[in-house]
Amino acid sequence: MIRRLLLAYRKRKIERLIKRNRELDAAIEAATGEPIKLTPEEKARLRAKAKGIPRERLKQISTLEIYDDDD
Repeated sequence: MIRRLLLAYRKRKIERLIKRNRELDAAIEAATGEPIKLTPEEKARLRAKAKGIPRERLKQISTLEIYDDDD
């Protein structure tokens, strides 16, 4: 029972964070006229943190494209 409540709470919190992150990304893009650009080092750090998370799940929660080949 408590486990189910904790999982539901975590899920709601993650959904709110994803929504807020997308809002902030859109605001930055609207203000600057271009999407957020990451350095190769930043992309490498994100890839390391994402290791072990299935790619389909990353696509669901990600607002940044870290798997492009331009670095």
